[in-house]
Amino acid sequence: MQNPEAPLFLVMGVPRSGTTALADALNRHPAIFCGIERFDWPLEKAVYPFCIDDFFDPQVPDAKFHERNLAIVQPKTELVALGNKKPRYYISLPSLLQRQPARLIWTYRNPAHTAFSWNARALNTEDAGWHRGMTGLYALVEFTQMLLTFRNLPEGTEALMVDYNGLFLGKGIRTTLSSLFDFLQAGSDEKALSEFEQRQERFADYLTNKQRELYDFEQSFYDRHGLGELDSIMTELKTATPQQLRPQIDSFLLRLAQSKFLNDFFLNISRYPDSPAAEFLPNYLSGLFANADNATVFTVLGQSLNKQHRQLVNAIHEHSRIQCANGDVAKAVLRHAHQAVTRHPDNPSLHKSLGDQLTRMHRFQEAAEAFKRASKLAPYDMAARTGMVQALTLLQANTKHRQDHHEPR
Repeated sequence: MQNPEAPLFLVMGVPRSGTTALADALNRHPAIFCGIERFDWPLEKAVYPFCIDDFFDPQVPDAKFHERNLAIVQPKTELVALGNKKPRYYISLPSLLQRQPARLIWTYRNPAHTAFSWNARALNTEDAGWHRGMTGLYALVEFTQMLLTFRNLPEGTEALMVDYNGLFLGKGIRTTLSSLFDFLQAGSDEKALSEFEQRQERFADYLTNKQRELYDFEQSFYDRHGLGELDSIMTELKTATPQQLRPQIDSFLLRLAQSKFLNDFFLNISRYPDSPAAEFLPNYLSGLFANADNATVFTVLGQSLNKQHRQLVNAIHEHSRIQCANGDVAKAVLRHAHQAVTRHPDNPSLHKSLGDQLTRMHRFQEAAEAFKRASKLAPYDMAARTGMVQALTLLQANTKHRQDHHEPR
């Protein structure tokens, strides 16, 4: 099935910006396979390298899409391009690419539309995989982080930014998808192009006319800082390389620094100190700093912060740096998760949050127990059962890795 020379590629973009739909478009080509979150980076980076040989190995744990991936790949007789989709790959790109060089495909979606989607998920109390505080303001900051990482890609990196509207709406669908096939050296496929074009035509009215209104303060924030500035450029280009966008991104980031973008973000978050969005801020920053091995928008634009906000960012950044050495931030988050479970022992979502944090800290046995408790409280919650299976699989893999390399526990 697999050509040993087949290029590996990664699909990424701000969560809710069309990465899954892009993977679906690529998978219509008979010689391309794009996995759906096949490798959970950086969770697995201490256990597994990101390598082609392990891609279809059932011993390597899948997050939750194993059966879906198999259904996609089984009809394909020969692969010329093999990849995986994970929205926030851009946070840890340097480390990931050291493990496995790859072509990079990024999605660009109007940030206001992405922010609306974040708000919708935050309001869905049954969505256990989404923090109630992950609202539209964070999506707008995440958008700037994505652009910064794209701008900073080393010269020679094979990367392509794909416009959401160009791929999913209008008359440019065929041209845009064909450009992606060419980028992956897979060649054109008329059947794949026609099927996807016809599919998108059926959804055109819905996607075009769907109302996506932000909260008033989010819309004001978006307008005040001109966060849709690059929309017209991407609409015209459909696809763009880092070299093509670098001057525009530089100008965009400079203007954000001058307009006190980050100060405005912090002021909006702190307006309601007891809100889920304010509660989420330390988790967001510490997670970003702990996982990012490249520049962050908070460090690049940090000089524009006022004293209070700079002290907050510096403090969390320092804690995150220490986390890499002794896990202080992780322990603090874990302590908070334990306290929440103690206060609300019958809440399955809190047990799942505890399991997630224990998994991130590679305490897989305890994580499995936390997910097991969540599953007992909510027997039909597949996320809890999947978390338990994943934790046990990681425990087994980690134990085997240590035994094979004679490492102490």
